[in-house]
Amino acid sequence: MEHSFKFSVSHTDTSEFRDDGLRPFFQYRDLGIRDATNGAIVAHVIRAKPGMQLHPERHHHEVEFQMVYVLKGWVKFHYEGVGEITLKAGSCVYQPPRIKHTELAHSDDLELIEIVRIASSKGLKNLCANPDYELKWRHGLRSQLGAMWVQFDPQHPPATIK
Repeated sequence: MEHSFKFSVSHTDTSEFRDDGLRPFFQYRDLGIRDATNGAIVAHVIRAKPGMQLHPERHHHEVEFQMVYVLKGWVKFHYEGVGEITLKAGSCVYQPPRIKHTELAHSDDLELIEIVRIASSKGLKNLCANPDYELKWRHGLRSQLGAMWVQFDPQHPPATIK
């Protein structure tokens, strides 16, 4: 299979963080990889919006590859079959396809890089017990990630933080 990938470079001074991404408590900076790979791979820098409330949702992603590298701050996840993991600056996690996980908390200064290989470019499929959250996912995925498929597990409702 031949790919028509393009060269890409992204500089901080010529790109911006946007608020129209997947989660309202994060900002996203597209690194240009999605366009360069015709949607096959997504890479972006994600940073926390200080003071914004986290909305934990147990979910998994229909992707072939997902890696997160923390640049600054910390983030805490719960992974099915693994337990609770706290990532801090310098930590890297490979999330196997379809692993169920929940983000539990993060620092106000969190900044990370996420790289994802999309499982399919045929479109978006999103199953969610919360229709409002589903609409946000649909909008965020279309604007930031293109064709990543996400499925939520209605048997395990969102966790709450006290």
